[in-house]
Amino acid sequence: MNTAKNILARRPAGSVYREADVKPEGAIPVIDQSTSELLGFHDNAPDHSASSALPIAIFGDHTCKMQLLIEPFSVGPNVVPFVASQDMPTAYVFYAVNSLVHTQEYKRHWIPLSAKEVVVADRMTAKRFSSLIRPMLVTQETHRKAIRNLRRTRDLLLPRLLSGQIEARPPEP
Repeated sequence: MNTAKNILARRPAGSVYREADVKPEGAIPVIDQSTSELLGFHDNAPDHSASSALPIAIFGDHTCKMQLLIEPFSVGPNVVPFVASQDMPTAYVFYAVNSLVHTQEYKRHWIPLSAKEVVVADRMTAKRFSSLIRPMLVTQETHRKAIRNLRRTRDLLLPRLLSGQIEARPPEP
């Protein structure tokens, strides 16, 4: 048994974006600790360069939200980016600690998370697990982007449809 502290490596947050700093669209997503997927977007350089080969996880220090990211991103307030320490894959470590703490009150939860005991597989098993889930992470990110695009399209078209600016026509046979 190990404590989570032995397998987690906290990363610096970088620029911390607030709601006033982000836009509804942009190049780089800003991840916050709320239950929503993200805070918004910006067009600056990302603070974290995650990829499917080298993912980076985030932890909402007050809400205990956890997310594994495979694309460049930045963070909002109270979001702790982390990777695996030692020679373990981050995807494995993320799933090993994902449900160790839950929000019980409004306080910081990183230290209680770090103190939790966790079962750690051998490096070969952890690397095999990580390679097996990599395609799923890529598919999940593809679906997230598609959902964002569909929501944006809905939000642009629905008001026009309701106001009569555009007509809904049945498809031609």
